[in-house]
Amino acid sequence: MSSPPYPRPDPELEEVARLLDEVAAQEARDTRAAEALRDAPGLERVERTLSSAWGPAREAATEPAKKPWALVLLGVAASLFLFLWLRDARAPAQDGPRGEYLNDPEFELVAPPAQVTRWERIEWRGPAQGTYRVTVRDARTGALVHGPVQQAGTVLALAPGEAARWPQRILIELELQRPDGTWTATEPRESELRP
Repeated sequence: MSSPPYPRPDPELEEVARLLDEVAAQEARDTRAAEALRDAPGLERVERTLSSAWGPAREAATEPAKKPWALVLLGVAASLFLFLWLRDARAPAQDGPRGEYLNDPEFELVAPPAQVTRWERIEWRGPAQGTYRVTVRDARTGALVHGPVQQAGTVLALAPGEAARWPQRILIELELQRPDGTWTATEPRESELRP
C-alpha cells in the first residue's frame, strides 16, 4: 500500500522541539525575574545593610549577567547531532524491500486505462494463487473511495451505480500478499473519466 500523500511528522523530533520551546520559555521567565529583582525598590537599602555588615558591594552584582550564548548553541547542536546519530543506529533491519515498487513484470495493473468513458472493472496480472488487495482513492485528495477489497482473482467487477458516484479522477492501488504474509504494492495507476 502506498504512503499517504502528506508525510506524518516524526514524533521524536516534535518532542525535541517541544522541549527546546519549554527551555527557552523558562530562560525568558528567569531573565524577567532577575531583572525585576535588580530593579526592586528596596535594593539600595539591602545593599547598604549588606555592605556595612560584610564589606563593600561588588560591581558584578549590579551588572546584568552575561549569557554564554555560544555554549548554549553548541550544547543544542551537540544534543541534536547525537539524537539523530543514535536514532539512525537504532533503525530496524529489514529482510527485504518494503514500501518500494518492485516492478515485477508478472504483477501489474492492466485495466482501466488512463482515460475511460466509464469504469467497468479493475483488472491486473499476477500469480494465479495470489491474494490481492485493491484500494481506490480520489486522485486529488487521497480520500478513500472504494475498498480495500481483498480477493483471490485478478478481476474486480464494478457495479455501474457505485462507480458513477466516484470522482472524475481516481488512483488505483494494488497489493499482492506474499507467502510470508507481507504485502507488496505495484505502482498505483491514475484513471480519469472522460465524456
